[in-house]
Amino acid sequence: MTRQKTKKNRFLSVGELMERITPKDMTPPRDVAAEESVVGSMLRDAVACQQVIQLIGSRSEMDSPFWSTACGAVYRACYRLFEQQQKVDELTVSQELRRSGELGEVGGPAYLVELAMNVVTTANVEDHARLILEHYMAREGGLIFEDAKLKLLSGEHDPLQVLADAATDASALTEIAHRKKVMPISTLVAETTKLVEAIQDTAHGVTGVPTQLSDLDELTGGWQKTDLIIVAARPSQGKTAEGLAYVRGAAIVPPPEKRVPTAIFSLEMGAVQLVQRLVCAEGGIDLMNVRKGRMTKEERRMWGIAAKTVASAPIFIDDTAGITPIQLRAKCLRLKQLQNIGLVVVDYLQLMEANQPMDSREREISTISRSLKGLAKELDIPVIVLSQLNRKVEDRSDKRPNLGDLRESGAIEQDADLVLFIYRPETYGQEKFEDGAPTEGAAMNIIAKQRNGPIGDVRLKFQANTGRFGDFVVIPKFESEQAPMF
Repeated sequence: MTRQKTKKNRFLSVGELMERITPKDMTPPRDVAAEESVVGSMLRDAVACQQVIQLIGSRSEMDSPFWSTACGAVYRACYRLFEQQQKVDELTVSQELRRSGELGEVGGPAYLVELAMNVVTTANVEDHARLILEHYMAREGGLIFEDAKLKLLSGEHDPLQVLADAATDASALTEIAHRKKVMPISTLVAETTKLVEAIQDTAHGVTGVPTQLSDLDELTGGWQKTDLIIVAARPSQGKTAEGLAYVRGAAIVPPPEKRVPTAIFSLEMGAVQLVQRLVCAEGGIDLMNVRKGRMTKEERRMWGIAAKTVASAPIFIDDTAGITPIQLRAKCLRLKQLQNIGLVVVDYLQLMEANQPMDSREREISTISRSLKGLAKELDIPVIVLSQLNRKVEDRSDKRPNLGDLRESGAIEQDADLVLFIYRPETYGQEKFEDGAPTEGAAMNIIAKQRNGPIGDVRLKFQANTGRFGDFVVIPKFESEQAPMF
C-alpha cells in the first residue's frame, strides 16, 4: 500500500484542517519531510530514538508537535515502546500501532518500511527535531493569540485576564525551546571552570548586582541571578530607604557602562516621592528641607547636580497600587525585552493583591511569594521584595527579628533565597552594641537565610534625614560635583 493511497483514509490533524481554512499566503509553518526524517531515524537507530525523545518528550495526540497525523502516531508508538524498555523498529512499532488501532490510518507496515528506508543518515536528527518544535511553537503561538483576539473583540471577557492567560500560555510554550539535553560531566566541568576563572577576576568578589555596601557585598557577593531576596522590617525601620540604596548601588553609583537597569514597583509611595528620596540620598540633602521648601543655597546646588545624575540612570518606576503578580510579570517581561532590566525592587509584599480572591490572606501571600520567585527565575535576575514583619517583635524583650516574624505566611521564608532583616537598635532604646559601639545612626542588616552563602550580621550607617546608607565606619561626605557613593 503506497502512502499516497492511504492518505485518503487517514484522519485529518488539526494542523491539516487549519491549512485548508487558512489563506494561502498565511499557511502555518511545517516541514513534513523533516517529520518523516525524524520518525524514520527513530525506527532505524536506537541512539537517534533516544535523542528525539529527549527533545520532544511525551506529548499526547491532542498536543502533538507533528503536523502530519501519521508521523505523530508513529512517534507516540515509538515513545510508548521506549517507555516500556522495548526495542523500537519497524516490526515492533507496527505491532504497537495495530494494538492502538492506528496502523491502517498511518498507511500500514509498508509506510513504516518506507520511512526507515528513506533515511540516509541519522546525524542531523536533533536539528530536524528542533525544527519540528519551532514550527509547532509558531503554530500554537498563533492559535493562542488568535483565541485571545476573539475573546477580546467579543467584549464578554475581562481583557486583563485574557491577556494574562495568553501570556502564561505563551510562556509555557517557549519553555520547549529551553529544554536542555543531558550533558556529560566533562562538558559541565569545563563550563564551570570557565565560570570560576571569570569570577576570580571579578573586583572585590562581587559576582552579582552590587550594593556598593562593602560588608554586605562581602557576605552576599552581590544580589545573584534568579534569587528572590526578602528585605523585612517593622514600620519606620528604613525599608524603603534601604531598598532605594540598593537601586542606587546598581543603577546610579557605578560608571555608566556598568550600571544595571532597574525597575521599582512602589505600591506605597508615589513615583514623585521616590524620586525625591533618590535625589536627596544622592546629593546628601535633608529630605524635610525639600518637603517644607527650606532648602539652603548649597542644597539647591547639590539638588541640581544630584538630579542630573539620577535622571541619567536606567531606572524605571511604576507606582500602581495593589498590583497583582500577573500585572507585575507582564510589566517586567516588557521591561526585560525593551530595557534589559537586571534588577527588580518591589515595595512592598503585603500591599500586593492575588490574581483572584482566596479564602485566606495567608494563601494569597503564599501564592504571591511563589509567583515572585518564579519571576526571578524566568527573568534570570534578582528580585528584591520589601516585606513587613508581624507584631510579635514588639512583644519580646529581644527585638531582633527572626524568620518566625515574617508576616502572614511561612511560604515567604520557604520561597526566598535570601532573607535580610533591618534592625535599628536605637529605636528600641538600645544605646550600644554588644561590643560597646554606639547604636546612634546605625542600622543592622541581619541575614537570617542565604541559600547559597553564610548568614550573619552587617552593620551600616544610616542618615535618616537624607535616607542614605553607608558602611559603618565611614560616612562619605558630598564635597565635590561628583555624587558620593554612599
